[in-house]
Amino acid sequence: MVEPDRGLSVIIPHVVHDIYAGKLDPGERQKLGEMRAFYEGSGDSQVFDEIQRLRAEVGTLEGWKAAKERTRQELAATPDDILEQLLERFAPFIKNLPPGSSRGHFMRDGVYLTAIFQDPDIQSADAVEVFVGMLAGMYHDIGTSVAERYHEAKRFSAHAEVGAHLFGEISKSLLGENLIKLTQYAIVAHTHYRGDRTVTKDGETSVVFLN
Repeated sequence: MVEPDRGLSVIIPHVVHDIYAGKLDPGERQKLGEMRAFYEGSGDSQVFDEIQRLRAEVGTLEGWKAAKERTRQELAATPDDILEQLLERFAPFIKNLPPGSSRGHFMRDGVYLTAIFQDPDIQSADAVEVFVGMLAGMYHDIGTSVAERYHEAKRFSAHAEVGAHLFGEISKSLLGENLIKLTQYAIVAHTHYRGDRTVTKDGETSVVFLN
């Protein structure tokens, strides 16, 4: 299992270098374009419905605690190089992050996480929540790679919901089901909306609730 206090030291340097210096190839650009079209089109309401179900399952204290207990064995089975594996899968999305949430911003958040993990008090924190916090801290804005952040008033699924859905899709087979769900919820909950909002799109209206 990867130890949370090791922070980002387990990341192989070539992965970071590829993200910083690498360019998207034509196949990656096409795939990102297709995903952007999905999230802007039929995926908008589909993702919204999926995230609402996620909120209902783990968005309460009781639901979070129950999922956390189911996650402990999944965390114990997580390989030491999980951060590298995730970075490799997410590399095209990280490269495609827009200004304001750029790859540099992503790496800066990683540096901050490394600093946080030097705090001796982190050793007494719940291991599942520390690991979930690390993953969500790294990938909380990943949705902006395929969803325009400043179009959120016209969407059912904002960048946090898209990011949570995207994290679930990309991390399949690398992380356990419950670990993915907790990380998805943490990603969804990172926004600071001032109030619930009502969105009408293509004749369909939904209330987008605060986390």
